Amino acid sequence: VGGANVTLDLQGRAVRELPMNPFQSFLHLLSDGNIAALLFSLGSLGLLYELASPNFVTGILGALAIILAFIGFGSLPLNVGGLLLIGLAMLLFILELTVLSHGLLAIGGLVCFALGLSALYTEPGSPTAPDVTVAFPLVVVMTVTIAAFMALAIVTVMRSRRRGALVGYGAGGSFAVPAGTTGEVRRPLAPVGSVYAVGEEWRARTADDRLLERGTPVRVIREEGLTLIVEPADATGAGA
Repeated sequence: VGGANVTLDLQGRAVRELPMNPFQSFLHLLSDGNIAALLFSLGSLGLLYELASPNFVTGILGALAIILAFIGFGSLPLNVGGLLLIGLAMLLFILELTVLSHGLLAIGGLVCFALGLSALYTEPGSPTAPDVTVAFPLVVVMTVTIAAFMALAIVTVMRSRRRGALVGYGAGGSFAVPAGTTGEVRRPLAPVGSVYAVGEEWRARTADDRLLERGTPVRVIREEGLTLIVEPADATGAGA
């Protein structure tokens, strides 16, 4: 005090702890290395799901989780290299959903993700600061979770591509069902109803407006606009 050293005698004095308020407790929670890594991983997964199946909800929640993760990263010894590896993993996952690689890009993405999560933090700058790492069980759980998600997404995309190859598009840009495709009546054709073919339900009728009950196997003859013209699958010949 006033340029002089002062020694305080605190022996026997009462110690009063000042608890953190809710906001400080929340920020303290975000500064946990595992919590921040978990938020960043879940946020990235949410954005990835948003790209695969747009619905806005997962995109907004994913972006919020990533923002909270970066708030936590602000008080942690973040390794930019680990962050870039996770970003590269997400890029490979996105490419896997658009490029036919039979899972090779997804495997590369999983390797990058696991390495990036393991190397997300560097050595603390201060010798007295605690060492910060992502728990190995968390790395395993998140890698397996994303692997399961990518496997489901790849199967869905492959089914969609296979169906697109079978169905194709008509001259007017409408979804077309090739002549000869078989299906089943869903709503009785009386004379207009619906049939189920190539994974979709279509408006349909017969060429002669005959009645066909639900469950009747049918064959597509042609299409007229958005309506399929069908005949019973056991008919001897196709209509014109």
